[in-house]
Amino acid sequence: MTGGWPRLAIALWVPTLALTAWKIRSADPLDATSISADGRETIYVLPTERRAIVQTMNENLLALHDIFKALAADDMATVARIADSAARTQGPGGRLPALREVLPPPWRRSGKLVHKEFARVAKLADRGSTSSDVLARLSPLTSACVDCHNTYRLVTANSRRDP
Repeated sequence: MTGGWPRLAIALWVPTLALTAWKIRSADPLDATSISADGRETIYVLPTERRAIVQTMNENLLALHDIFKALAADDMATVARIADSAARTQGPGGRLPALREVLPPPWRRSGKLVHKEFARVAKLADRGSTSSDVLARLSPLTSACVDCHNTYRLVTANSRRDP
């Protein structure tokens, strides 16, 4: 009797897994229902602007990833170098000045906060702080990222007049 239960569980699990995978794969992530249900503020950007914004966010995420790897290796010199480089890297508004008019002031303030927090992490690591001290300093940085992603969503438009 015990030998039959694993087979039955697998027999029920496989079709459920297949159906779930099919539903996920066939779902349109940008269908009208998901967009209208999304309560975030929409920011319409041109394709080149979107690329600049996404590139900046990806660079920040990569910097965070590399900082965490360096922290795990207890390599504070690398943490300081990576954080300092991220602090000095231009944001999307510096790369494309037209974005300064498109991105709302709270977005821009959040971006400046991210750069300041990277600079603070670099100083802490450079001064010989512990991994725990640096990890605690990363919290305001990642909070700014999470807040921004929870507040705004980018939608590519063909022009400023035609979202």
